Amino acid sequence: MRRAALIPSIAIPMTFAGTFAVMYLLDFSIDNISLMALTLCVGFVVDDAIVMLENIRGIWKMAPHHSQATLQGSREISFTIVSMTISLAAVFIPVLFMGGIVGRLFHEFAVTMVAAILLSGRGIAHTDAGDVQPVAAAHEACTAAAE
Repeated sequence: MRRAALIPSIAIPMTFAGTFAVMYLLDFSIDNISLMALTLCVGFVVDDAIVMLENIRGIWKMAPHHSQATLQGSREISFTIVSMTISLAAVFIPVLFMGGIVGRLFHEFAVTMVAAILLSGRGIAHTDAGDVQPVAAAHEACTAAAE
């Protein structure tokens, strides 16, 4: 297994822990609908992590200092990840306002999706606090170059 797989492996449980906290606060149950939302969110979390990793790798190849390359690469791509996150969350917001039985059925789905997407984007794009994504990406790039 490649070291790059470690980054989404860390991002997914972090996102799900926050999503479960939101679900607990809103008194949602873990049923098939919410599990379907979490399953769909895995793809979004992995996509954000890959975008961040590839940008940091590209900068890392050109920069002499790995820590500078990590911060520069994550700062460059942060706005893109934030815009992707907001766009994805906006897609599921109309489901919140659906009426009838279908609306009640998919309300929990939409809230779970929006919470997971927003937590995923926040965890990956917010790099000033020294989050896991850029640090893990820099470590992966450094160890790959040493081989």
